Amino acid sequence: MLLGCSFLLLGCLVYLVDRSVPSTLISLLPEMLIEGLSQAFTFGKLNLHLPTFLHPAALILITASLIKPGRRNEMLVCLSWLLINGIFEIGQHAALRSSVGISETLEGHPFLFQLTGGYFEGTFDPMDLVSIFTGSVLAYFLLKLTRE
Repeated sequence: MLLGCSFLLLGCLVYLVDRSVPSTLISLLPEMLIEGLSQAFTFGKLNLHLPTFLHPAALILITASLIKPGRRNEMLVCLSWLLINGIFEIGQHAALRSSVGISETLEGHPFLFQLTGGYFEGTFDPMDLVSIFTGSVLAYFLLKLTRE
């Protein structure tokens, strides 16, 4: 569980120091702290795919720590988070968004747009699917190592 939480915090740090993502939570932090972190270090090109690598790995490790141990349960957790993260990434594909009419639906409902957290302004990237898969595989092997 501790490693999973650490992965989540590292992913948040990427957004905090390397991305210009407007967020209510980030806006609550002192501006000096954000600027200081941004000047202290940067993730460079890792910031492009590190969050999508860390997110499934973190959630797999956290979920696995809360369920009955066992190869079958751990595999189910890994596959579930791989699928969930993959679906959310594919959901950002412009062709899919326009065919479903999501943008038009949200335009007239600012409250719904706020609930999505700007998700539909994201862009699909096939490399994010690779990083989601890689993060899920890493988490599976970490679970396997701790099981043995």
